[in-house]
Amino acid sequence: AREAAFPYELIEKALSIQVEDAEASVEDDRRHILNSIVGRTGEKIDYVPLAAHDNYVQLNNSLRGTFAFSTASLG
Repeated sequence: AREAAFPYELIEKALSIQVEDAEASVEDDRRHILNSIVGRTGEKIDYVPLAAHDNYVQLNNSLRGTFAFSTASLG
């Protein structure tokens, strides 16, 4: 079955995702995405991203939950 070939390492990595540590091919994109996540707009979109924020935690947990739910049937 297709599910049997799903790599466990990918599941493990997805369940430990931390958006604040993500990389982007363009640093400006990373900065803008992280600042958007914490609610910075306008000129603040170009600020150095915060190292930690409650919105990062909420998004990380949401992404992990979504991925865990979608892979639960692989069991």
